[in-house]
Amino acid sequence: MPVLARELVDLKPDVLIAAPESSLAAVRALTTTVPILTIWLRDPVLTGTVESIAHPAQNVTGTWIAGDDALVGKRLELLKEAVPGVMRVALFVNAADLTDKAMIDLATNAARALGLTLTVIPLRDAAGIEAAFATAARDGAQALFVSQGPFFNTHRAELAERAQRGRARDDPRHADRFLGLARRGFAAGGAHFPFPLANTRSSVSS
Repeated sequence: MPVLARELVDLKPDVLIAAPESSLAAVRALTTTVPILTIWLRDPVLTGTVESIAHPAQNVTGTWIAGDDALVGKRLELLKEAVPGVMRVALFVNAADLTDKAMIDLATNAARALGLTLTVIPLRDAAGIEAAFATAARDGAQALFVSQGPFFNTHRAELAERAQRGRARDDPRHADRFLGLARRGFAAGGAHFPFPLANTRSSVSS
């Protein structure tokens, strides 16, 4: 990434477009004068990208898609509406992602307000996906709420397929519908919309 960033900056463009955070960090390290437009930021203040949302005080501008209680709470509220009777939800987060760590408190508070029990399950790499589903099953999770970070976006197909396998064992008639929900959720932007894995009982089976 630093090599690619250097090539772009050396072209002396009028504007740079960089996303997500890793790409943005690479170009920011090389220029403080070229305007940088970014998307997909989850909490630019937390990561030190800008001083504040209202007054960035940097050569960076763009959109902020998450990072407050209202948005995290709305996603959990949508999940609760999509899966009537759901009470226990597993939250998949990237243990190495700073913004994922911040989201844990937001999701926990929102889940409490909605009467949901939230189990936080950290992942560090793709090798841990199967174990994460097994942990969710042991904890009796009825649905899955996934971070929208780059790690989960990269592995969205694996997560959706794994979710379908668990759902199909409980009710094969609805497996395709639930896989569609999962895929559309990830396509909407890294699992902006959580996908349900069960109606009123756990199907996050191992």
